[in-house]
Amino acid sequence: MKFENLLNKSYNKEQYENLNNDLNKNIIVINEKQYTYVSVIYEDDITAKTIGEPSFYYKTDVKEISIGDKVLVNRNNKEVIGIVIDVQIYHESDVPYPLNKTKDIIKVLNNHGDQIKVYQSSENKYIEMKFLGKYQYIGGEDSIDLTIGNIYNRVGSENEFRIVDNSGEDYLYFSENFIQIQ
Repeated sequence: MKFENLLNKSYNKEQYENLNNDLNKNIIVINEKQYTYVSVIYEDDITAKTIGEPSFYYKTDVKEISIGDKVLVNRNNKEVIGIVIDVQIYHESDVPYPLNKTKDIIKVLNNHGDQIKVYQSSENKYIEMKFLGKYQYIGGEDSIDLTIGNIYNRVGSENEFRIVDNSGEDYLYFSENFIQIQ
């Protein structure tokens, strides 16, 4: 017996059409291209986050980009350095800004050296912290500030596993929920 006939016997016509539409929508989403959008504040305007100035969205094909990375971007037809404060992955149908109106990141600088700037809300400022590498979150913790598959910077000391999460701040996490990328 064909699958469609089996479905017709299990569901009434309206239920079958709704199920079929839902399945088709999911197939379209699975086949859609994904885009990485990053929110950037400009390095020469580092106070933007503390006084509520807006960040600016750019898109990139670089998968290893993470919060705290320095990037080269076009700002008013001039190349400037920005700091990534958020990374999100969207399907083509869900991008927050039109693809043709969103500028691309020119280059990910990732020249952290030994230190990166990390925002501290308790002090309302950025502080220099030791950069210990890039780690991909593979799941396992119930946190709204971590996204499975995203790349995060590890900071602090070797004795602690501190990750700069989606909030832009550093917090302690379990190391077994991450894999080292770089």
